[in-house]
Amino acid sequence: MSSTQQLDVLRSHPTRELTADAATLLAAGDADAALELFNAALERDQALRPQLWQRGLALYYAGRFAEGAKQFVSDLTVNGDDAEEVVWARACALRAAAAGTADVARLVDGARPGGDDRPVMEAVRALFAGGLGPEELLGMPFLGEPTAAAYAHFYTGLWHECGAGAGAADAAGAAGAADAAARSLPLLAKAAAAPSADYMGQVQPN
Repeated sequence: MSSTQQLDVLRSHPTRELTADAATLLAAGDADAALELFNAALERDQALRPQLWQRGLALYYAGRFAEGAKQFVSDLTVNGDDAEEVVWARACALRAAAAGTADVARLVDGARPGGDDRPVMEAVRALFAGGLGPEELLGMPFLGEPTAAAYAHFYTGLWHECGAGAGAADAAGAAGAADAAARSLPLLAKAAAAPSADYMGQVQPN
C-alpha cells in the first residue's frame, strides 16, 4: 500500500482516532502527513482548533511558521497556563520573521498566559522572553531531574534554532542558519538521549 493510500485509510477513521493517528505520524517525524490528518479533522470540526497543539508542532516542522504561531495562540484560549504554548508561538513568530513570510509577533505578544506549575517551563518561558540566558537555564539546580533536564536542553536547542538569541541580521541567511544549527543540534541530541516520558519526549523531527 502506498503512503497516499495509507493516508486515505487513516482519513476514514473517526475524528478522535484521526487526531491520534496524526500525533503518531508527527512523533515518527512525518510532519507533512501529520498535518494532512490534523487538517482533515479540522474540516470536520473547527471547534477542535484550540485543542490541536500538536498541529502547531507539525506546522513548525513543516516550515509553516506563521500558521504555527496562530495555532499556538489559539491553544492558549483553552490551555492558558501552559508555557509551552507561549514558547512555541514565539519560536514560530521568530522563524516567520526570519523567513520574511509574515509578521505575527504582535499576535504572539498579545497573548496573556497564566503560570505554568513546572519550574523548568517557567524558566524556559523566561529564556524566550529575554529574562534569562541559556547558560543560566542549563545551570539550574532542578535539572538533576531527568525530565526537567530533557526539557531544558530541548528548549534551549529550540531557542538557538529559531534565532532567539541573535539579532535579526545575524539570524538571517545561510550563515545564520548554520550557526543556529551548530548551537542547537548538540542540545537537541542531549534531550533525545534522555527523553521525557510524555509526548514531547517521543517527537523525532526530521
